Formats: sequence, C-alpha cells, structure tokens
Amino acid sequence: MQPDKLSHWWARRRKDLGAEGWTLHGLRHTFLSLAAAQGIHPSVMMKLAGHKNPNITMRIYTHVNMESKREAMDAMQAAYVAAG
Repeated sequence: MQPDKLSHWWARRRKDLGAEGWTLHGLRHTFLSLAAAQGIHPSVMMKLAGHKNPNITMRIYTHVNMESKREAMDAMQAAYVAAG
C-alpha cells in the first residue's frame, strides 16, 4: 500500500463516518493522549504507535490537560499531609 492511499481514503470517507474536520494525525494524538490519561503504560503506547522509544510517544503524542495537573497536585498534597 502506498503511504498516501490511507490519507486519500480518509479524506473521502471521514464525513460519512461522522468525523468531518478530523485528520488522521489528530486522531493519533487523541488516541495516545486518551491512552495516557487512562494510565496505559508508555511502553504499551509506544508499541501501539509503532515507535522505537517511549520518550517519543510521551513527548510528542500526549498532551496533559488541566484536570490531570489538578489530580497530580491533589495527590502530592495528600502525600505531604500523610507524611507530615
């Protein structure tokens, strides 16, 4: 299969699939960001993405949202309170 075949197929079909406005690249980012938010191990995400290094997956294809930051800070506060 030629690399551009999937892109052409997607461009023709995405409206019928209810995904108008979505790009394959955007879907990739979304998939990996959601996987990270669900706690999927970076090595598993790396394999699913076809990367050779989990750092690439985590650095480029995942995005941290504000809720994740709040949860992390709440967990750290709880740890400090428990240690204190």
